[in-house]
Amino acid sequence: MRRTWHLRGGSRWAWLGLALLGVLLFARLGLWQLDRAHQKAAWMASLSQAEAAPALVNEDVIAAMHDTQVLHRRVSLHGHWLPEHAVYLENRTMGNATGFLVLMPLALNDRVAVVVQRGWVPRHQIDPYRLPPIETPSGEVRIEGVVSDPPSAYFSLGEGGAAGSIRPNLDWHAYAQALGRDIGQWSVRQLAEASEGLIRNWDPIDAKIPTHYGYAAQWFALAALTVILYVWFQIIQPRRRRP
Repeated sequence: MRRTWHLRGGSRWAWLGLALLGVLLFARLGLWQLDRAHQKAAWMASLSQAEAAPALVNEDVIAAMHDTQVLHRRVSLHGHWLPEHAVYLENRTMGNATGFLVLMPLALNDRVAVVVQRGWVPRHQIDPYRLPPIETPSGEVRIEGVVSDPPSAYFSLGEGGAAGSIRPNLDWHAYAQALGRDIGQWSVRQLAEASEGLIRNWDPIDAKIPTHYGYAAQWFALAALTVILYVWFQIIQPRRRRP
């Protein structure tokens, strides 16, 4: 007997139910992707507003050390570096190269310091734990930057590193205890041209909004395809076969 997509009786209702279920599922997924795109668009707009706001100075930062509402705000700070507490986070990339993300606390007073992402340095090609030289000015310095989340944690099988300065990740709470200062809940990413042996080609924030629109279009296309296939195999073809 020749097979056909057309089934009679109760099976026809079963195919109709499956088609409706597929259309609803695909449409719901498409709407979810659109909602994600709109949320990220609003988030990017809030970032633009934060970056356009006046830069925070020392007094503002000290008062907002535990306020995540200041994320992505620009800062203009003065203080002195604490190079003895520098940390080199390994296996961090910039461009297509692997190296170290250099973190160093900037003391704002005797009780408060901000953890500054000073920049990136490449890893030595022969000795992976040989730290490249960087310059750290003594005395009071002024930096420009933007409030950022702490560096993301990477998967690691062990702490590793040389003399405790090279680490895969940074335990924020333990680091604050070692400093004996309040470092708040966020870091500052230094904004400056490459200098002092450090590269600062920070990647811009990409919310990938077009990707969500692309996924939404795919889900809606699947919903439309489900309707087309149902109509073709359950309505048009059976009518064409009738004598």
